[in-house]
Amino acid sequence: MAEGGFAYFRSSDVTLQVKLLVQQLHGSVPAMCASHPPLSYAAWLAGACGVAPHDLHISAQLLVHGMPLGQPERTYSAAGSKLRWNEWLSFTAKYCDLSADAALRISVYGTAGPREPVLIGTATAKLFDAASRLREGELQLALRLVPRFASGDGSSDPAGEEAGEEGRVRSKDEVESEELEAMAARHEAALSRGSELAWLDKPTYQLIEARQLALHGRLSRHLLSIRLPDFEHPVLLHERSAALPPPFLQPPPPRPRALAQPPRLPPRASTPERAAAAADSPATPSSLPARPSEPLDRTGLGLLCDGEVGRDSPALARHHRLARSLLSAGFARELKPDSEERRRLATLVALPPTTRLRDEERELVWKFRYALTEQPRALTKLLKCVDWSDPREAAHARQIASQWAPAEVGDLLELLGPSFVSAPAWVRQCAVDGLRLRASDEQLVAYLLPLVQAVQYEARLPLPPDEAPLGALLVSRAVASVQRAAAAAPAAAPPPPPQPPPTGRAGSGGLGEVGTALLGGLSHAVRGSIGGAAPPAAPAPPAAAAGGGFSELAISLHWYISLERRDPRHGPHYAAVYDALHVGLAATPAGAALRSMLRRQEALVGALSAAAQALKAAGESRPKRIARLQAMFEKDAGPLAPLRSLDAPLILPLDPTAAVVGALPERSTVFKSALSPISVTFRALLRPPAGSGGGASSSTSSDGGGGGSYAIIFKSGDDLRQDQMVLAMLRLMDSLLRAQGLDLQLTAYRVLATAPSEGMVERVAACAPLADILKEQRGDIRRFLAQFHPDSSAPYGIAPAVLERFVKSCAGYCVAMYLMGVGDRHLDNLMLRTDGALFHIDFGYILGRDPKPFPPPMKLCKEMVEAMGGADSRLYERFRVLCCEAFNILRASSNLILNLLLLMVDAGVADLKTEQDVLKVTEKLRLDLSDEEAALYFQELISESVSSLFPQINETIHRWAQYWRS
Repeated sequence: MAEGGFAYFRSSDVTLQVKLLVQQLHGSVPAMCASHPPLSYAAWLAGACGVAPHDLHISAQLLVHGMPLGQPERTYSAAGSKLRWNEWLSFTAKYCDLSADAALRISVYGTAGPREPVLIGTATAKLFDAASRLREGELQLALRLVPRFASGDGSSDPAGEEAGEEGRVRSKDEVESEELEAMAARHEAALSRGSELAWLDKPTYQLIEARQLALHGRLSRHLLSIRLPDFEHPVLLHERSAALPPPFLQPPPPRPRALAQPPRLPPRASTPERAAAAADSPATPSSLPARPSEPLDRTGLGLLCDGEVGRDSPALARHHRLARSLLSAGFARELKPDSEERRRLATLVALPPTTRLRDEERELVWKFRYALTEQPRALTKLLKCVDWSDPREAAHARQIASQWAPAEVGDLLELLGPSFVSAPAWVRQCAVDGLRLRASDEQLVAYLLPLVQAVQYEARLPLPPDEAPLGALLVSRAVASVQRAAAAAPAAAPPPPPQPPPTGRAGSGGLGEVGTALLGGLSHAVRGSIGGAAPPAAPAPPAAAAGGGFSELAISLHWYISLERRDPRHGPHYAAVYDALHVGLAATPAGAALRSMLRRQEALVGALSAAAQALKAAGESRPKRIARLQAMFEKDAGPLAPLRSLDAPLILPLDPTAAVVGALPERSTVFKSALSPISVTFRALLRPPAGSGGGASSSTSSDGGGGGSYAIIFKSGDDLRQDQMVLAMLRLMDSLLRAQGLDLQLTAYRVLATAPSEGMVERVAACAPLADILKEQRGDIRRFLAQFHPDSSAPYGIAPAVLERFVKSCAGYCVAMYLMGVGDRHLDNLMLRTDGALFHIDFGYILGRDPKPFPPPMKLCKEMVEAMGGADSRLYERFRVLCCEAFNILRASSNLILNLLLLMVDAGVADLKTEQDVLKVTEKLRLDLSDEEAALYFQELISESVSSLFPQINETIHRWAQYWRS
């Protein structure tokens, strides 16, 4: 609207949904500056509140007349170390529904443990200002910490909503800080209009910043930055009159029976003319009741709000309890389901673990529980139907569970997850007993990452952490696996324990404790040229020193628990399990040798971390950083000097099957990235068996002397836990496919997160990004493969085994990446090895998240189809058949895959925060279809991915972005 030249919108006409952009949580506390070195706000908040920064989330509630309007909305993205979300929240309410006192109540929550949200603080923002104008743009809200957290910030500020709001006595420092902020805002506004005193800008900004820094050292401020949508014109408050429903008609007062007369009906029309005349005639009081004209409040009627809508009915709950108590009687053993009930029970038993049973379904399972005891998969469904608040029912469930048919390991994992946190301890013990009896060490290694995350749910048990069922099982099996590995290895004298070198010893001066631990014995140094020709032959090391006598289960368990010890939510619980593991290892000679190896591994990680941080802080060009990195391997020059030559073989923490004896400095490099990840190549004693490729490890290349090299990438400042989880699931899928005789040549390279923002990545040898290959080979993948494996007698001039490997790997990754919902797929994160195996890297977006619009179901570009011979070729048809076969094999193991993902819900993975995220994988599995229907469904997905237009547009945009960035 426009009045007198002033254009505006009325809020009653704005039918858009209310939106809010949550930006960042920041602030200043005197304790931050008092510490040495100074703490960041995120680090202070984590220490004061006992929550990890990546677990913080925002919940926003819309208030009207002081009452909630709709459901609260929350952020789902991880805040990161800078407590920055940059996530839009949309409410179901619209601007036309708002009243003059509409406000937003924003709460900041952390996580103290599994299913234990902790309120950190709250802030409130009114949506209309004093002039009844809708607020727009960026707002700084003062966060009010809860009393038990506010006591540690040195602040006595008990109230206050928005920064600078009236209603409380403010200190001089607060007044001055607000004046400085207003002054800076006015100065920036003046700069946008142009100023003749530009020479004063720099000293003015310096003075304002210096004064603000001084104030921040004395003030305790907790600010939440939000942004409200901007409109083309101001939005002014306007509330329409509520359209009340028509009042109910009051019935006429009863007449005496003697005076009562029947209602007069209109005369019946006998002809069309009479009917038309009757329709045109006005209604009489005798034919239609009179409608009262007085308002609703004068009729004696009112509008009531039922506050119990949506709540459970006490009467209905009592009825259910009574019915279940009757079913607990002895005659329940004799109940047999009819044909329809058997069909319904079979459907319920086959449901995935992510399905929540309705009340009637729970009653049906409980009613015929004795008839289900011979079905192993029905055990978890029965335990979901138990009312754990009823002691008699819980005791009865325990008695019948002991008579149940043994369940599969994949089904028992559900009992260790968040759905059974409130269940009695015997439920967890039932799952642990099944793992102890039916899970091999190889299975435990495959499930280890989720199982370690499930240990946190035992913090609620009334047991010491080292005696809790799952933690005790993992520790005992790890210690026992070390004994079995040592017994299986050839007998050899144990290596001498590392001794600190005497002062001034040649070749070790200045190395310190890290160098001493890495060298591990210092009996002699490997001489000769390490980088060029193969080193002189040396006595073959014992198999134990090369990895044959050490347990992958024990080494992986050590590193997984070490990472969880850093989490403030459950660090003490994991620390107790960590201590129990090392106490068990120290009790045997083989375990003591492994502990010595673990100390050397920790020293290796510390050295790589120090080098990566030093290179990142240097801020030099990439060639200078590479030269600096290679110089760190020289004697006494840096933290990597001990790695040049190791007297005793070192098992890599990234890959417990690989043993290295030294680094190759000339092959070390620094990647072109803001985080400056470094790559270090080691000289390996043995080529470790591949976890997924069937031959040599993907990162290992032969040096022609029976040994090889092993390259790793160390990243500092990058959270690798999500990549670690995706690749663990990829290795699991590969093992499931291989168990059914289907080898799809997956390259599941290894990733190990050694800290929340650090980790190691296996560097795959002899590969290149598909984007570079297509650019160099003019869009033809077969020309690239023909360079390394030519065969003039074969079709396309390529060895048939290479093309077969390419087809299989394409099929395997299409299925695996589709199920995990991996996003941001472009030709730069699709890699191709020279032997024809294709694989994916960079899993920053999973479970349906994708920064690009309209992503295809899977990444399958036309160049990949052309490399198979085209859409009508035999190889492409084989590719489609392999995809459908792999899809159905993984669908058959859906319970195992889904249960492992459910155990990772509280693992701090950025894209896996709630059970709703796991539901996306359930939807992709299409468990409602038969195998034949699922094969047809996946064929349609393949056709949709090949013919999709938007991925081609996105690839073009991505290439231009990469070009301008370079």
